[in-house]
Amino acid sequence: MPLARVTGLFIKNRATPMSHCEPGFLFRESGAAAKVENFFRVRSIFAGRYFCCLLLALGLVLQACGGVPETYYYTVAPLAFNAMKAKANDVESNRTIVLGVEKFSSEALYDDDRIIYRESPYEVKYYHYRRWATAPRQLVTEEVFKHLQAARICRDVVNFPGSKHVDYVLTGRILAFEEWDRGEEWFGRVAFTAQLYDPASRQALWNEVFEAETRAKKRIPTAVVEAIGKSLEKCLADLQQALPERVKK
Repeated sequence: MPLARVTGLFIKNRATPMSHCEPGFLFRESGAAAKVENFFRVRSIFAGRYFCCLLLALGLVLQACGGVPETYYYTVAPLAFNAMKAKANDVESNRTIVLGVEKFSSEALYDDDRIIYRESPYEVKYYHYRRWATAPRQLVTEEVFKHLQAARICRDVVNFPGSKHVDYVLTGRILAFEEWDRGEEWFGRVAFTAQLYDPASRQALWNEVFEAETRAKKRIPTAVVEAIGKSLEKCLADLQQALPERVKK
């Protein structure tokens, strides 16, 4: 009767019960299992070594390329508060008014701390390693607060909400805070809405858009940040001129 080989086991026919198998059955079966286990163990070892080699190669490539790029953080330069203080006495202001400044909101684009640059109204790009030190809405709120305090157009300017009573609340929304590239020239653009409302009724009393654009001196990120700061300063100067007439009782 011919022999048939099934999984490394010689039996006389497929119907032969295990008790009738040749004496080497169990030994041969366990030997096959060991070979399979060893195969997977060796493959696992080689896979681990391959992964380590891959990481090493990646590290060498990054080292050759100078490593992970450094992240740079920016803010606007201190605005011309000294000049504003010198002009403050020339501004007729209502000395009985306390103005609260509420944190500005922003369009979704400007919630990100990465600096935005554009070449088209329909496309937005980011500097991944050039970032604002704080989100634009926070940065603009702080500059508005400092600017109005220095201008002294009211008896006091305070953060809102807070413990002090306020007669009016100024808030706003960031519409643009970015670099614009037009051919060989780069610009810093800022735009925001300013809104004055009654804190008791929440009724809007005044709303206006302020925007400015300044050409960068050089086509480099630091020059663009400087241009954005200049644009913000122009917007704040316009806000200072417009606000006194709106906060009189």
